[in-house]
Amino acid sequence: MPVSAVLGSIVFGAAAYFSEGERRYTLIAAAVPLFSMLPYTRLVMWWGILRIKLILSADEESKAENEGAALVQTWRTQHIARITMAWIGFGAGLYALTQAALRNV
Repeated sequence: MPVSAVLGSIVFGAAAYFSEGERRYTLIAAAVPLFSMLPYTRLVMWWGILRIKLILSADEESKAENEGAALVQTWRTQHIARITMAWIGFGAGLYALTQAALRNV
């Protein structure tokens, strides 16, 4: 996921640099959510992921069940937000590409 987010944001950013008008802003709108997935994962999700790994390595089953279930639910919600960023970037990029294709017909 990180590689595709970086590559997508680089491609859309480069395309925005060489574009004009509305298409430039649409491509920027595609690049920003893709790139923002990386800091979001590191700043928001990282501590929960580390905590889940720590619980998985613990010997206490009761603690792992109770706290682990809550952390997995939190991670699931955060992951949905991260996937939404990817879909927004993909949708904006697809919109920019289709607009350019329709104008050239």
